[in-house]
Amino acid sequence: MLNQSLTEERMRTLRQVLTCDITNLDTRVLQEGVLRTAFHSPPVEPYRTCLSKNDNYWPNCTATLKAACQNYSIVSAKTVRTPFYLIPVLISAVPDLKVIYFTRDPRAVMNSRGKIHHYKDSIFLGHLQNLCLRMKEDFKHYTRAFHRHPSQIMHVVYEELAHNPVKVSREMFHFLGGRDLPNATEAWIRQNTKASISSESRMSTMKNSSATAEKWRQDLPPVLITQMTEVCKETLEIFGYVL
Repeated sequence: MLNQSLTEERMRTLRQVLTCDITNLDTRVLQEGVLRTAFHSPPVEPYRTCLSKNDNYWPNCTATLKAACQNYSIVSAKTVRTPFYLIPVLISAVPDLKVIYFTRDPRAVMNSRGKIHHYKDSIFLGHLQNLCLRMKEDFKHYTRAFHRHPSQIMHVVYEELAHNPVKVSREMFHFLGGRDLPNATEAWIRQNTKASISSESRMSTMKNSSATAEKWRQDLPPVLITQMTEVCKETLEIFGYVL
């Protein structure tokens, strides 16, 4: 379990972002640029203009940012490693919340992390074991939460999205209340997931998604893959991954 004060702070911040309660956001969220991706969206242009006129003194511009947030038909937040036992708490605080529970083969996840952190094999396997235990625990809480809120929670598997990006994107769009996926959005998805040559940058959106999903099998030594599969066998079986 997370530290209680950290848990409360995380849930409070998420609730404030999702409900456009910008004026009460912790100052660090605005000062440290946690919302910097949203700042590049066209509806946020008035906020950027306000900052430029006020020497980047954000307290004078929070009302402008709140108005921009409220103009969105959908307000979303991507969180990483949020324990699923907290999701029912968040749904209680934001009754119309929709949650997309996104999972990936833990062996692929650790391959990606290993490229950044350069773990030794023994440490690598230890981190994998912890990841698999967390995934198993999260799935237990997901099952309970889905039973209580079936219309508000959707499970999306990374590999399914990678192999069928348009189909799964349409399903997510419908889940969020949309009808037909906008033509421009579908065209962007097709262009950015069927690249013949993926960008060398890990952060690039231009990739062959099907190839990327299975690339960890070529990146890792067979012996290490066997060890990883054994360490994570129970979790892999729960999620239906090939051993």
